[in-house]
Amino acid sequence: MKQFYAITAALVMLSALAWGQREHGARPTETGGPLAMEQAAFDVLSYEISLRVEPARKFISGSSTMTAKIVIPTNLIMLDLDTPFKVSRVAEQGGAELKYEHTEGVIRIWFPLTKQVGENISVTVDYAGSPRVAPNPPWVGGFMWAKTPSGADWVSVALQNDGADLLFPVKDHPSDKADVTVMNLTLPDPLVAAGPGTLQGVKKLGDGFSTYTWRMTNPIPNYEIVFNAAPYRVIKDSTKSIKGETIPIEFFILPESYEQGAKLIEETKKYNAFFEKYLGPFPWRSQKLGIAETPHLGMEHATLIAYGNKFRYNEDGFDWLMLHELGHEWWAN
Repeated sequence: MKQFYAITAALVMLSALAWGQREHGARPTETGGPLAMEQAAFDVLSYEISLRVEPARKFISGSSTMTAKIVIPTNLIMLDLDTPFKVSRVAEQGGAELKYEHTEGVIRIWFPLTKQVGENISVTVDYAGSPRVAPNPPWVGGFMWAKTPSGADWVSVALQNDGADLLFPVKDHPSDKADVTVMNLTLPDPLVAAGPGTLQGVKKLGDGFSTYTWRMTNPIPNYEIVFNAAPYRVIKDSTKSIKGETIPIEFFILPESYEQGAKLIEETKKYNAFFEKYLGPFPWRSQKLGIAETPHLGMEHATLIAYGNKFRYNEDGFDWLMLHELGHEWWAN
């Protein structure tokens, strides 16, 4: 019983800290809220986000393609994109450019003809800029351009209270989750990019950069579409679900933390067995139980838990942060 209460307490310790005030330039609107008609008119099917990340400049550039199904006739849709970014082009599938306006954190996009109910659309937005730096991550979010203990670049993103528009053009509302999300993340070597879902491949570009492609085939909240990057070592392991399936485990860990990370994986297997006993099978077992060491405390990103508790165990022998974030893989994702 003592173990049960210790774990239950760990799951709720951060609840009082879960709210942060949004800082959103000229448009200080929290993520979510009432849907504008220009956003209610479509249902998101997928996002494909392709980004070149340059830690030396604290700069990102690239594109995001959204596919969606029209549910209300419209010739105008709206996406959210934070004010530090500059949009250079918006186009339909096939390359036809669309009229757009990016003001106060909103991109308004006009089609030449009204889109009808049931029609699919594909819109690509090219953009670039120096993203908002997180003033108090993970509660007040944005980018973290940190350094590892050995002085290497260490990049992390937290978006929970502030919205995914701090990273890419998005319908920034919890009511609409993409069925599929792809992230093509290009970073300087030797950084390793960790993302949601499963790794599809790594391509060396020959210019000192490599592209990591991640694909998530389950709907997840927009704020969990993030990445982390560092000269990670990847500890790969697995555990058995109560359903009998093998759950892949991947821990993206700093080289300095390797031994501590290996120990935490063994602890995490125990935590997962406990949660499966009381809550049911691990929800993302077809993807992975992923963990990334981060410069901020932590966040429950599905298949890529952000972990920054520095491998500290409480008086009961538990890493409360790992317990807390793992519990979110069943609840709140």
